[in-house]
Amino acid sequence: MGWNTILNFFSSSDIKIKIAIILFLLMLIILIIAAVVWLAPLAKNRKRKEKNESFQEPKKIEEKPEKELLLFDKKVKNYFKEYLNLDSEADYTKIAEKLRKKNKKGLADFCDRMNYLLYSGEKIDEKDIKALKKYFKNMKSIKKTQDKKPI
Repeated sequence: MGWNTILNFFSSSDIKIKIAIILFLLMLIILIIAAVVWLAPLAKNRKRKEKNESFQEPKKIEEKPEKELLLFDKKVKNYFKEYLNLDSEADYTKIAEKLRKKNKKGLADFCDRMNYLLYSGEKIDEKDIKALKKYFKNMKSIKKTQDKKPI
């Protein structure tokens, strides 16, 4: 098989049939190339998506409460540092002591709970975080109304 076979193929009298066969094979090759070009990215995306789902979703579920607690922790510490004029190294134990001296038992208990959740190693539940946020929001609003009242 070589050039002689190809030349013999074109030298016969049924040229219309041969041209039709060649066009059919050419179109078939073009369709196969188009299918590969179109399907290859889809297969890659599906593999990537399956890989992401299998590895990332459980981590998101496990890490979400901890990350949310850490973000909330930063906001709360900044609030208390400003409210109590504390240095940047103050932790919840120091904050709770200062609050107890100011007769703010509710906020001191809140700080004790934050300290426990952050450092006990206990699994953090989203319900705990929601409850802390709600309690903190209520305590802040009470403080704001107390600050606005004339003495």
